[in-house]
Amino acid sequence: MQIAGERYLVSTHDRAIGATAFSEGEFDLDVMEFALGLIEERTGHGLRGRTFVDVGANVGTATIPALARFGAARAVAVEPAPENVKLLRCNLISNGLEDRVITVNAALSDTVGTGTLEYGRTNWGDHRLRSATSGTPARYDESSREVSQVDVVTLDSLVEAGTIDLASVGVVWVDTQGHEGQVLAGARSVVAANVPVVIEYWPYGLRRANGLELLHDVVRDHYRMVVDLRASLGREEIVRVPADAVGRLEGVYTGTSYTDLLLVT
Repeated sequence: MQIAGERYLVSTHDRAIGATAFSEGEFDLDVMEFALGLIEERTGHGLRGRTFVDVGANVGTATIPALARFGAARAVAVEPAPENVKLLRCNLISNGLEDRVITVNAALSDTVGTGTLEYGRTNWGDHRLRSATSGTPARYDESSREVSQVDVVTLDSLVEAGTIDLASVGVVWVDTQGHEGQVLAGARSVVAANVPVVIEYWPYGLRRANGLELLHDVVRDHYRMVVDLRASLGREEIVRVPADAVGRLEGVYTGTSYTDLLLVT
């Protein structure tokens, strides 16, 4: 399919991101445009000419627009699922962007090693790194999912290896289906460098990954500005959340509902 001049290959088995992008012509680009505008307004620099770090890159529906529409000079795309990585690389080649993107086939967490990735059958954006201990009983299909072992790295380890040049990063974009707390806990260098971060906030997924309180603690301890991006778009005004009270959102986004948060130090 082709979206505003961008070409994508998607799986017919993916009834979520792939189907939405195919039928609607984009996936959450309103959230990205709004977030990047806020970052430029609040920090004095945007993404243009800088690096986009995409954690949970799927097939490139955030990385490719960041480069093609929003002016990023380069990107680091991190994705653990092998089939998604194949499509991601094909999509980068189809759009002539392969030379501007470093692709990392691994999951992000707070430790380096290996982990168990569970696969969403019909939602290829809902693959999740399984926690050794879950914070809540399963309500959906988690217990019956197919799994495989994948490499696990941290943002800090990618910085140490030179894969990510912190001085050039404009934003870190994180969508890991509940593992966001561990991703931020393994990103001390990113926090220290005052890099803006956009994360998905899905309380059910975060509890399943045993990372909800961890995420709340990291946000409280290290960030001064938190914006609920989806609520802001819905109300057409900036909806701020006190960093020390971000846990209040747990009662707002229940079941499968979620939002995205902009975090600025």
